[in-house]
Amino acid sequence: VDALQWVAAMKANFQPAAQLTDPAHSPQPAIESIAPLIVTQTSGSVTVTLKGLNFVRRSVVFFKGQPVPMRVVSPTEIQVTLDADALKAVGKYDMVVRNPDPIDPAVVKGMWGNGTSNVAHLIVNYRY
Repeated sequence: VDALQWVAAMKANFQPAAQLTDPAHSPQPAIESIAPLIVTQTSGSVTVTLKGLNFVRRSVVFFKGQPVPMRVVSPTEIQVTLDADALKAVGKYDMVVRNPDPIDPAVVKGMWGNGTSNVAHLIVNYRY
C-alpha cells in the first residue's frame, strides 16, 4: 500500500462513525491494508478485503481502472469480489477507493483531497 505515512496522519485525526454513512460532503478515503496481498491466477472469484478509513455507502473500488463489485462493510472495511476475468493476467495491479464528489467542491477544495484514496497493489501470481 502506498502513502502509509499520509494514512497514519489522517488516522490520527479520524473519528470513526458508529455506522455506515452517506454524507453530503464525502470525506477523503484512505487504504491502510489489503488482504490477501497476493492471489493466484484462478478460474473462480476471490474476495479481497481493504481496511482503511472514511469509506461511505457510495464508495466505489477501482481495480485496473475499472469499477468492480464490492460491499462496504463499515467505515473502515470494504470487501471486493474479483472474478476469474479480472485475475487471468499475471501482474501487479492498482486498487483505489473513490468517494462521491462533495456537493460544493469549492467549499472543500484542498481540504479533503480529490476523493480518491491512496493506492493498494494486488499481485496476481502464476498458477503453478
